Amino acid sequence: MPQHWSLLAFTLALVGMAASAALLQGRERARALLERERLSARVAGLKASREYADAARATDAVAYLEAARDRLEPPRDVTSPDHARLNERVLNHWEQERDTRVQTLGADLVRDARQLQDALEEFAGQVQSAQHPQKRPGLLRFL
Repeated sequence: MPQHWSLLAFTLALVGMAASAALLQGRERARALLERERLSARVAGLKASREYADAARATDAVAYLEAARDRLEPPRDVTSPDHARLNERVLNHWEQERDTRVQTLGADLVRDARQLQDALEEFAGQVQSAQHPQKRPGLLRFL
């Protein structure tokens, strides 16, 4: 047994911890790189297929706003007034987005319903005129 075996064990433990930390950090970097490549491939696929609406519907506005709120690094004290103001601001923004989306969808539905009603009225008029042709007076009725 070496004379300073505890120092040797401590040094080996430190080297082991440093190696495992480097391994974990490298694995995390590789995971982040793969995630970035996967997302860029998904974006390239969406740009190529031009399916933006489906992708926009698939994303969750609440998750997006929560991620944006987390990026702002709110104060860790959740009882602080700053944190409450930030949450209120995010919630108000989300409610405004939802209200505008509801209004837009409602306006689109009303517009589509009016177009459908106009088309149906026009079709009903054509059917009515085909079923009951107008009588022509005089000699024109023989034409």
